[in-house]
Amino acid sequence: MDFSIIEKIIADSKHYSKPFSKQKIVNNISTKYNLKKDRKLYLSKILALRFSSAKSGYSNTFLGFQKILDNDSKPLIACIIRDNELEFLMANSTFINCISHSSKLLTFLNIRGSANLSNIIREFSGLKNELLNFNELFKMHSDIPQNDNIDRIVENTKRIKAKGEKYNPSAIQLKTIYNSAQFINGIETDEGFQKLKSNLFKKVRDLKDEILETSKIDNVNLRGNKIEQLITKGVNSHDLGDILGVINDDNKIIIDVKSKLLNSSSAPKAYNVDKLLEAISIEKTYFGYLFIGVDDLNKQVKVNLVSFIDKFLIDNTNIQHHWSGKNSRGTAQLTDNIKGIFFDSFQNEIDLTKAKEFIKTLIRL
Repeated sequence: MDFSIIEKIIADSKHYSKPFSKQKIVNNISTKYNLKKDRKLYLSKILALRFSSAKSGYSNTFLGFQKILDNDSKPLIACIIRDNELEFLMANSTFINCISHSSKLLTFLNIRGSANLSNIIREFSGLKNELLNFNELFKMHSDIPQNDNIDRIVENTKRIKAKGEKYNPSAIQLKTIYNSAQFINGIETDEGFQKLKSNLFKKVRDLKDEILETSKIDNVNLRGNKIEQLITKGVNSHDLGDILGVINDDNKIIIDVKSKLLNSSSAPKAYNVDKLLEAISIEKTYFGYLFIGVDDLNKQVKVNLVSFIDKFLIDNTNIQHHWSGKNSRGTAQLTDNIKGIFFDSFQNEIDLTKAKEFIKTLIRL
């Protein structure tokens, strides 16, 4: 991705008279670089700029939530004009923590409200939100489905409005959470679970041609949603899991569908830790992933069902806090190494000692 226009704007700014005038700077930049105005945005073929003035801090409004989403496919850059300097932040949906000026009606299906400059994340996955890292940051953003970002932003906004708190399990619920590893380990060999697993695998195999066709969609967001809808018969869930079921009368099964192109890198969002803990605080609850791997070069579709406490998956799960509210335990993110679950040599394995320690770590967050 070419960010040379930002470098040129910074170089130009050294010759501007101080204190800076927002209108003069905007006029100068938009004319010199042939930027097209679209309400509050200035657009080139490769990026979108939003100019904001600020004396100090980041309290000013940045942009409407819907406008952010509409311009999410290319770099969306906030240019903050202060008296003596210009500051640039990448502000695509991946880098928005929450919506500050939202009504109470904000939901996944009812996008509204605006983000403040203060809602733009300043550091993501160890990288500062600055020009030097824009290329790498945008690559990360491109790998994250927009729906995941919408879910996270809506959830964080609700938490802030309600002065949200971490999920606080009772003593009985804590005991159930701690015992969940033992239950999940046992249920994976259960006849009813194995039948469910076989049916899901068969469904994926039967849908091979449709999945391969859908994998041609360039937009990671649309592609993931379409594959998920093929499995769930047109329904996209925006909760902990996409497939919910009960086996043996009282064993609750929660499965999240995750698709991955095996010939490209991605680090998908996994789960909100508080939501996960709340789910497994109910006795006899299983949570895992139906992973669908698409090898578009060799026209192959692979599938596996793996619990969240699988030994391999634990090693490839990171907890991120830049995607969650202040009082949240954070959000789990899977590494690109998860493609290893599609190798012929892979075997599901739950190390109970490791699994229990992982769950304790989640509770302590």
